Amino acid sequence: MFNSLNPIVRASNSGITTPVVKQVLATGLSGLYSSLPTKLEEKGEDWHCILKDDWLLLPALVQFMNSLEFCNAVIQVAHPLIRTQLVSYIYNGFLVPVLAPALHKVTVEEVMTTTAYLDLFLRSISEPALLEIFLRFILLHRHENVHILDTLTSRINTPFRLCVVSLALFRTLIGLHCEDVMLQLVLSLTGSEVHCFLLWVTKARQSQSCGRLACWTSGIWSPAIT
Repeated sequence: MFNSLNPIVRASNSGITTPVVKQVLATGLSGLYSSLPTKLEEKGEDWHCILKDDWLLLPALVQFMNSLEFCNAVIQVAHPLIRTQLVSYIYNGFLVPVLAPALHKVTVEEVMTTTAYLDLFLRSISEPALLEIFLRFILLHRHENVHILDTLTSRINTPFRLCVVSLALFRTLIGLHCEDVMLQLVLSLTGSEVHCFLLWVTKARQSQSCGRLACWTSGIWSPAIT
C-alpha cells in the first residue's frame, strides 16, 4: 500500500494536490466509517475491546484501518504545513461531523460499538500529530453543548457492557501518559465514577494487554483547529 506513498507526498508537499488529499483523507475516512457495522457480534461477557484478530474478520473495518494507517503514514512524512492541513481536514471532515454524532446514538449497542471503534483508533495511531487531534476531539469538542469526555465518563455508571467498553477506552487514554488527559479525566469524574476509575487504573497498571503509546501532545491546548 505504501509503494505509492512517496509520489502522493511529493505532490501534496508541492501544493498541487491539496484539495485531492483533503477529499481522500476526510471524505474517504467518513465514507469508510459509514460502512462499518453499527453493532458488533457478541464475544462473551468478558469482551471489552476490539483486537486485531477481531477486526481482520470484518472487511469494512479492514478497509477503514488501512485508510487510517495510510493517513498516519502520510502525516508522518509530509511537510509541516501540509501536515497541519491534513490533520485539520481529518478533524473537521471526520471527527466532528461523523464520529461525534456516532458517539451519541440512541441504542446502547450502537454507542458501545462506536466507543470500541474510538478505542481501537487510538491504539492504532503512532503519529503524534494525528493522535493529538483525536485527543483534542475527546477533551475539547462539544457535541450539542456537552464535551465528548463528559459523555464518555457518564457511561461508567451505565449497563455492564457499555461500562467496561468505556473503561477500556479510559485504559487506553491512561496508557498514553499524557498529563493533560489525566488532569481532564480526574476533573470530569464524579464520586462514584472516581471509585470505578481508580479500580480500573490499578488493573491497567498490572496489565498491558492493549499496549502503550507514547504521547507528545503539547499542542492539545493550542487554538482550535480550523
